[in-house]
Amino acid sequence: MRYVGYLLILFAIGRLLGFARYNWIEGDWPAVAGTLFLAALTLVIPLLAIIILR
Repeated sequence: MRYVGYLLILFAIGRLLGFARYNWIEGDWPAVAGTLFLAALTLVIPLLAIIILR
């Protein structure tokens, strides 16, 4: 269950960074793509690390 907490924290950080970018560039599609990309990275990287480390 520790891993779930880490994932949620990383996901939240990615979302915050993405939305900060989105707010600077108002309504810009690359910023939306950046938000989705960061959210995906924050989920995929820890999952890969967990799988590799096991």
